[in-house]
Amino acid sequence: MTKRLLIAGATTTDIITTFISTIKSFSIVDPTGASLKKILPDLMDYLRKREDTVKYVVKMMTEEGGELWEELEEPVSIEDEDEEWEPDGMPF
Repeated sequence: MTKRLLIAGATTTDIITTFISTIKSFSIVDPTGASLKKILPDLMDYLRKREDTVKYVVKMMTEEGGELWEELEEPVSIEDEDEEWEPDGMPF
């Protein structure tokens, strides 16, 4: 991943899209998050160093039809049994 994606020639949008896809895929394959703990730190560190990361994350959240826009638009079902809900442990 570091040789093909985490390079100056890769666009921030591509890196963020890959980041999102990786999280979605691994959360299905490994719900414990153990695998994500091993691969996400490098990706996150690299995104933190890019100057335009925040700009593109905000754009993806606010631009209709964007990857993160669609996530925010999904309806969330809240039921009585969800009162005891606790978030999954994040791998980072």
